[in-house]
Amino acid sequence: MKNKVLLAAVLTCLAWNFYLVIGATLNSSSVLNRVAGGNFETLPTGLRIAYGVQTLLVIYQLYF
Repeated sequence: MKNKVLLAAVLTCLAWNFYLVIGATLNSSSVLNRVAGGNFETLPTGLRIAYGVQTLLVIYQLYF
């Protein structure tokens, strides 16, 4: 039972992280106040690329 709760918590956190990094990569207005300190109305290209790389890392984490 404890392992199922832990797995559910980990998957929930990974899903939330995936939502944030995809939203930041695509410059979605719904996540701009949650990423990069929340100080941007639009993310600079460099940050969007960094969040794109982070997206690949989250996909790698979800795979394992």
